[in-house]
Amino acid sequence: MTIKSDISLENFRAWSGGKSTLDRIINEGKCGELESMLEDLYPDGMTDTQLNDLLWFDSDTVFGWLGIRTYDQIKEEMEEKKAELEDLQSDYEFDTSDEDMTAEEKQEIYTADYEDDIEELKEKIKELEKELKDVA
Repeated sequence: MTIKSDISLENFRAWSGGKSTLDRIINEGKCGELESMLEDLYPDGMTDTQLNDLLWFDSDTVFGWLGIRTYDQIKEEMEEKKAELEDLQSDYEFDTSDEDMTAEEKQEIYTADYEDDIEELKEKIKELEKELKDVA
């Protein structure tokens, strides 16, 4: 016996790995967008197992369709930001390595040339760390 029903993604009861993917899509507010795509891709509809398998095993593809970054993409961006921060801090240490510089002169250089960029990178890293926790 085949029973077909018309439900929204928010009401779909996904399981296993499909559930975490669907939860993320719901949290990102992208259900309507995905529903439209699936209606185009599957004009005859799909079974609950097909939908769950798509969400579970092809989550990176689905996230790509919706412009949602994957865990690995967020982690990679965070590593890049950490490397940028290390480079910037290293540049500052080099620029202020003169032993005859006073603490005030070092602070002037930091404030004029480094402070905004360093603080911006630190804030971005915190945001990415939070995003990773939310995604994991």
